[in-house]
Formats: sequence, structure tokens, C-alpha cells
Amino acid sequence: MRNFELENRYVLDLVQAMLGSISENFRAIWLEVTQEKVGFTFVLQAENADDRDSIAEIMFEFEALQAGYTPNEVEIIVSEEAIVYPPEARLVFVRKSS
Repeated sequence: MRNFELENRYVLDLVQAMLGSISENFRAIWLEVTQEKVGFTFVLQAENADDRDSIAEIMFEFEALQAGYTPNEVEIIVSEEAIVYPPEARLVFVRKSS
């Protein structure tokens, strides 16, 4: 059974951690909460070292907002293909198509 209260807190913490860190290269960000961990997926349009540094900073800020250790896993996808995210994921950011 999904713990929406916990998921909502993680979403809010992630949004706060993302403030000022999202460039035009970010296409989407979502998280998936399971019993074992919180999975974060960042989709970039093109490979960019600065954006990878931003993701590391976002994750540092997210972890700092947690009361204790929160196991997590980060996946970075670099693609211009259509974005497909798992149905159980919480979509946190999607760039508007231009």
C-alpha cells in the first residue's frame, strides 16, 4: 500500500531542493517510493557536466531536508526520445515542449 503522506513529503522536499537548479536542458524529473528506497529519475536533453553537478547538488539538498538516512537511487537519462515514466512514479517536473 502506498504511503501518500510520505510521498507528498518527498515531493515537497525535492521541489525545494530543485529551486534555482533547473536549466533548459532538464526535460523531466520524477520519483518512485518503495519500501526499500526512493528512486529519482532525471531526464536531460543533452549531456552536460553542469547539469550533472546540479543533480548532485539537488540530491545533497534533498538529503539535508530528511530527518534521517533515506536510502535513494538516482538515474540520469540523456535522451530526446518521448518521455515515458512508470505509472506508479510521481512526476515532479516536465519541461513544456517548444
